[in-house]
Amino acid sequence: MHVATSAPSDRSQRLRLYMVIVFFWASVYVFVPIMAPYAEHRGASLQTVGWLVSAYGLAQLILRIPLGVWSDSLRTRRPFILVGFLASFIGAIGMGFIDSATAMIFFRGLTGVCASMWVLLSVWYASHFDPAQTGKAMGLAMMLTNSTQLAANLSGGAIADIWGWQAPFLCAALLALCGFAITRTLDESPPSGSPPKLRDLLHMGKEPQLLTVSLLAALLQAVPYMSVYGFTSVYATELGATKTQLGLVTFAAGLPNAVFAYIGGTVLVPRLGSRHVVLAGFFVAMLGLALFPYADSVWVLLAFQMLVGAGMGLAFPALMALSIAAVPEERRATAMGFFQSLYSLGMFGGPVLGGALGQHLGLTAVFSGAAVIAGIGFVGAAVFLHGQPSFGAARAG
Repeated sequence: MHVATSAPSDRSQRLRLYMVIVFFWASVYVFVPIMAPYAEHRGASLQTVGWLVSAYGLAQLILRIPLGVWSDSLRTRRPFILVGFLASFIGAIGMGFIDSATAMIFFRGLTGVCASMWVLLSVWYASHFDPAQTGKAMGLAMMLTNSTQLAANLSGGAIADIWGWQAPFLCAALLALCGFAITRTLDESPPSGSPPKLRDLLHMGKEPQLLTVSLLAALLQAVPYMSVYGFTSVYATELGATKTQLGLVTFAAGLPNAVFAYIGGTVLVPRLGSRHVVLAGFFVAMLGLALFPYADSVWVLLAFQMLVGAGMGLAFPALMALSIAAVPEERRATAMGFFQSLYSLGMFGGPVLGGALGQHLGLTAVFSGAAVIAGIGFVGAAVFLHGQPSFGAARAG
């Protein structure tokens, strides 16, 4: 869609979309640093904590492709984003104020429903720019996304330290309401183009490179959802972390993630190729996770967490580029939908596995298990990404 209004009106629409993106991600990330310790504080077992963390990924695994197809068939985005904000609001209130660790799993799933709308929101946002500006526009969107998630992680722990466990959840609910209100003010015209057909989605699974990098991305996503967004905060609490420090621990992974994603994409991949950068990412993440059991203070844990974040930042953008490198231009959006849906397997399966390991073998086994998964990803990338094109090849088409 290109808004057929005056330039000031178009700028106003874009500004409000920027605000929607900020409220969107802030509403689902501000409570993340304290979510798992809060569930444990309520009496949840480590297995229950694993299911709690995984519910976010499960919702996205189930919903991402159907929502995209449904939205395209109805030729609208805004109603879906509005529903997403409502789901975020209800999920935050439910997790924070319904006194049941088990019920938190359901409400965490609702925040995953909100996150599932990101594909639609990003497509809607990009439609407000000329095709020649799409790259710049998406770069700005990713900057807003990363900076919002970092700020939310950093502030969530401090909010809990000052006002108590429930305060970040209330803050998330208010942020969701703000996003809902702003989204209602946005104009929308029917998107152009024809919707993807089911047979196109099924055909994606026959693309060897796409399937390979999607499965590698699923392994990679399992790593932070077993550690950064899951059990690291529980471990930090056992080491005596304050709620503010819990925010710092999560922030410690997010900052190097953003920095190394930029360095990897702009400097390392053009020089070394995507395969080597993916290998380096898996190895660095594996190293950080293998060191976790040796952390004897929150600050040492924070340093190891930074290694995990750096590894994620190196590997994931390279895998994302490889997911569409061998796919014709007209099918790249469908390929990206397949990629995002399949890597959600790691967001779901990783925390479930982590919960089982923690429940039966102890908390350090969670991180050892995540290190093994990163090691499997390293071996898989070494074997199956041999000779795959780099970012440069992807851009060249």
